[in-house]
Amino acid sequence: MITRHRPSRILLIVPLLAAGALLPALQGCLGARGSEAQEDTSPPVPFRVLIDGNPAEWPADSALLSDDYYLYVRFSPGEEITLQGGAETTVVSLDLDDSATTGERLAPRPDESGGTNPMGVDLEVVFSPRGRGRDGSPAQPQAGVAVHRVSNDGRREPINHAAAGLVFAPTYAADQYELRLLRSGIGLSGASAVRARIVAYDATGATLGWSDPISTVVSASNVSAWTTDADLPVRATDELRVVSLNVEFASPMRKPGPFARLFRALDPDIILACEWEKVDAQGLVAWFDEHVPTQGGWHAVTSAGWGVAVVSRYPLDRFGPQRIEPPTIAGEPNRPDARTAEIESPAVRFVGALVNWPGGPIAVGAAHLKCCGSKGTWQDEKRIAEAELINLAVRDALISAQPVARVLGGDLNLVGTRTPLDRLRQGLDADGSDLEVAQPRVLGDAAMYTWGRASERFSAGRLDYVCYSGSTATVARTFVLDTGSLSDAALLRAGLDRSDSSATDHRAVVLDLRVRGD
Repeated sequence: MITRHRPSRILLIVPLLAAGALLPALQGCLGARGSEAQEDTSPPVPFRVLIDGNPAEWPADSALLSDDYYLYVRFSPGEEITLQGGAETTVVSLDLDDSATTGERLAPRPDESGGTNPMGVDLEVVFSPRGRGRDGSPAQPQAGVAVHRVSNDGRREPINHAAAGLVFAPTYAADQYELRLLRSGIGLSGASAVRARIVAYDATGATLGWSDPISTVVSASNVSAWTTDADLPVRATDELRVVSLNVEFASPMRKPGPFARLFRALDPDIILACEWEKVDAQGLVAWFDEHVPTQGGWHAVTSAGWGVAVVSRYPLDRFGPQRIEPPTIAGEPNRPDARTAEIESPAVRFVGALVNWPGGPIAVGAAHLKCCGSKGTWQDEKRIAEAELINLAVRDALISAQPVARVLGGDLNLVGTRTPLDRLRQGLDADGSDLEVAQPRVLGDAAMYTWGRASERFSAGRLDYVCYSGSTATVARTFVLDTGSLSDAALLRAGLDRSDSSATDHRAVVLDLRVRGD
């Protein structure tokens, strides 16, 4: 990477030296990297970049790429920050036609290298945008993201981040990011040279640093949003299918149809449920027996923690404590407000169960860590503390159990740091190593997101994780189901409706395991 101008710290970006040839279509092997390598049987997709926070497939000299569907940008802010966390504002400025006569004219800075051609900024992606105070002056950065079309006179027209197809990774604090935008969503259909520039501002609006403009050439494309004709993968009879899903405030009780279709289509053995509150184990069994009937009926275990449950086709025994006392965190408000009083459970949101699977007992746990905040906030410190308490509880429970495999997952809310995930899985494998992290991408897509809603100020991201014991099990397949990305034909074959996944703000994470049991 090449260092760039920055008053207080260095902003990094990789220049595109030449347009180059289109990279081969992403194959399943790009679904996993490094020590977390695992088989990915998702169908190939015609995209250049996998949005997972790891730029391994990027050409070393490129930071701006395109294909028929998407425009991609990667950059480094120079240190670990949470892009949507509000500490500072990061602006990705795009000149979509390489013309200073359209959009807002952005002249080069005096000490900027690479020529003197000004940019005409046609589109902005603003992470942690600054609002306006009551007197009209700029306010502190706000958590979230905003996308704007920019006119010649500087006026900004909002575009919904979902309509713009914005997906970036990772959602937690990192020193490098990659993002994509849907070409049809931002009006980039014709052949053109495109330029990009990154600028960072502090809370007062002062410039922290910037990159030189980079450029690429995009070919004409008249395609719109991508859908896949992929069939839902079917697990083999000797495999164990785990599905993790946050159902958003017990939505299945009010609108059972979408969830019944999702669970019937996915055909899980074990479900890790979050936010299925106000329902005990008996109520969960009744719901599944009615809406997703199976031979032998369903079984469930719930926790004192708000809305967390394990549901299974196989009989269950409790694994670990009924209740884990919540940690005390410096800076945490003494009282939650009325809106969050019920969610801020008096116990850590975790439940463990021992699944009596025919191949041997499986130790599983469902966790729902504290939401919100960013790196360095009390919310992230609470997530870390909760993960440590869950880890200790599982360690204690494993002393007397002899499971053939271990699975731990749920809604981890990784919007601060990655630390809660790593503390949660630390040393819990049978050989004393950390649990492996499944690396699912959205079925038929090249992105890893498990949460998203157009009406939210945050763009789609990865909040849900499933970990497993790599010493005794291997991944047969793993994917995220988003019915919005499936073709009409694929939905019909699966017995699904396009809107089924939007019945909750999370997406179902699926993990199929082959258990070795050694």
